[in-house]
This record gives sequence, C-alpha cells and structure tokens, in this order.
Amino acid sequence: MSIPECFAKAVNAGTDIVADSNDIENLKAAYENGWISERRINEANVKLLTEMFETYRKQAAEAVSELEEFTLTDNYEEADIALLF
Repeated sequence: MSIPECFAKAVNAGTDIVADSNDIENLKAAYENGWISERRINEANVKLLTEMFETYRKQAAEAVSELEEFTLTDNYEEADIALLF
C-alpha cells in the first residue's frame, strides 16, 4: 500500500490530523486519486479549527478572570500573568 493510500485509510477511518506530518504531497495525492473526498477534508478542518479556537477562547477567559481578581493596589510583580500591550 502506498503512503497516499495509507493517508486515505487513516483519514477516512476518522483521523482528523496525521500527527508529526507536514506531508501535504501525500495527502494531496490521496485527494487527487479520489481516495479522500473534499467533504471529508473539510469536515476534519472544521473539527480541528473549532477545537483550537475553543481552547484559546477558554484560556483567554481564564486569563481575564484571573486579571479581574486583582485590584490596582495588588502587587502585579507576584502575579503569574503577563500583560502584553
């Protein structure tokens, strides 16, 4: 079985990302040979991007929550949050 066929089998079985791989050429070959549909690639992208942005949204909300606990008289040097302006 070729590498593009392996990519296709993994993606069609539900894998949304092939870990430790920047191997776009074999993914592209699998798509061009009709082994992976555009619909399946789009589905994987939506799932990955949704999870990524949800994770960052939660982290941002937690950081804001921590920041709101401090008052102007608190010692910011001891805080474990960093503000970038």
